[in-house]
Amino acid sequence: MLKKRSKNRIYVSSIGASILLVLFLFNIKVPHSIHTYFEVQPVQKWILAKGSEGQIISSVINFKSGSSNNVSVVQFERGEIMNYNFIPSLESK
Repeated sequence: MLKKRSKNRIYVSSIGASILLVLFLFNIKVPHSIHTYFEVQPVQKWILAKGSEGQIISSVINFKSGSSNNVSVVQFERGEIMNYNFIPSLESK
């Protein structure tokens, strides 16, 4: 059984070597590029929006955890700024 496997390996390797030799000698070019489409998904997204009463709302959404990490609201007329930061250890898993 061991002799049969070694003979098969010799046949396969000699055929493979002869194919490579023919490709090399006749300078046959084998196409080796892969054409594919892919989509890159961001981990975080920063959203800057205008509120209904003139305020500017800024938020950062983390797509990995599925939650908002930071929310800021600025009211220019009254000079108020609110900033909410969420502690990651308090988020439910």
